[in-house]
Amino acid sequence: MTTLNGEYREELDKRIRRLVDVFSYLPGIIIYTSCGGHEEKNHQSQCNTDEFNVGFFVFVKKEGLSSLRLINRAAKLVDRNNIIIIPQNSDNSTNNLYIYAIYGFNGVSPDDFAYELEKCIKSYFQVTNINDLERHFYSSTRDDIDPSVEDSK
Repeated sequence: MTTLNGEYREELDKRIRRLVDVFSYLPGIIIYTSCGGHEEKNHQSQCNTDEFNVGFFVFVKKEGLSSLRLINRAAKLVDRNNIIIIPQNSDNSTNNLYIYAIYGFNGVSPDDFAYELEKCIKSYFQVTNINDLERHFYSSTRDDIDPSVEDSK
């Protein structure tokens, strides 16, 4: 499991890098953790070699719900049985923030998911190159997120 900002990309598990990169183009979405799988798990948050996970914040007032729909669509297109999206909180009334995690199982490829997600993003924003879109930055911890600051931008 690794968290990062743009300059620490190399610390990401190699298997999950492309997916995390594609996530960074989704407005209202900020990743706080990810794991590409490990042969030897050294922490309870690490997943097995044929699994992956991404934990992320969804900001309601920053187009986050539209981005969440794109994530859901891409997951269903890749493997609706082995990619699941689970809410981590159920009440956003105080901070306009949802917390989600995506889990991939049974060898489903995070690169395949990244490919479909990128296609969904390009179609939704009507761009031919994803690099034409603004990137959003990663957070190192949940504590780094201040929804009042994010909402005021």
